[in-house]
Amino acid sequence: MYYPSSVIRKPDSALSSTSEYSVQNKVVKAALDLKADASDLNNYYTKSETYTQTEVDNAIGAAISSAYKAGGSVAFANLPANDAAHEGYVYNVTDSFTTTADFVEGAGDTYPAGTNVAIVDIGSSGSPDYKYDVLAGFVDLSPYQTKNLATAVESASTVEGALAALSTNKLAASDYVVDSALDTTSENPVQNKVVKGALDLKLDASAYVVDNAMSDSSTNPVQNNVIKSYVDSTTGGLRDTILTQTLAANATTVTFSDTSLTSTAIIDIFTDKKDVHPTAADDSTAGTLILTFDAQESATTVKVVVKAVPST
Repeated sequence: MYYPSSVIRKPDSALSSTSEYSVQNKVVKAALDLKADASDLNNYYTKSETYTQTEVDNAIGAAISSAYKAGGSVAFANLPANDAAHEGYVYNVTDSFTTTADFVEGAGDTYPAGTNVAIVDIGSSGSPDYKYDVLAGFVDLSPYQTKNLATAVESASTVEGALAALSTNKLAASDYVVDSALDTTSENPVQNKVVKGALDLKLDASAYVVDNAMSDSSTNPVQNNVIKSYVDSTTGGLRDTILTQTLAANATTVTFSDTSLTSTAIIDIFTDKKDVHPTAADDSTAGTLILTFDAQESATTVKVVVKAVPST
């Protein structure tokens, strides 16, 4: 087909908002390459899904205003209950206090007057746990030396001058307590003479000697094991013997048989019942002892103590 030269036209070499002619392929490709693919926007929020500047400012303002609320000044004993109704309130405690188990810090910490305490929830979702929380408060630095005082002391040319500078910041007598008696709870220093007096009442270890051997002249106590060893060595280990028999109910005699039984060896006779004693004793037969009692309604335990006699 023949086209007049006046009809034939080259494609446009640039994009145009008014041209009705075709445009070169590479121009279209280059323009498309500059545009984002729809899949590249999957991780982005649309405008309708984001907050406006005003909404952001309002949310921040609300969060700040709800974080802590001034609760005023109260004595420690009058702190409001640590509960949901008082969450977020901050109270200035007007007296010094010691924390309890209701505090985030735990029990036992001491804080001065002027300390701020907030009520917070440290629990988890659905299980609130309201506690008092100590915030930054007043720190008493009065016991510390000031920079000006340190400079004044260093600058003093004489001892008198340094002492004069120190006297302007010395502790009051009420600030330095020295106890006049020993105490199990006090953390104050204690007077020298009180310590000396208490030590003087204690026994000096060097003055208390326990002998580890028997002696004819020592007045010291002697060790238990030394005495036992000495007794064993001098008596051949002999001990008094206790013989035991049972007097049957309604019976009137009980017989003991033992080679150690002699008239001179019997030391004592006793029973397990008050006021029950033998009415007669027969030791005429060597090694035998027959005791006679009044009849008893129940059985009676009878014991005879026989002196140990070393063999000759």
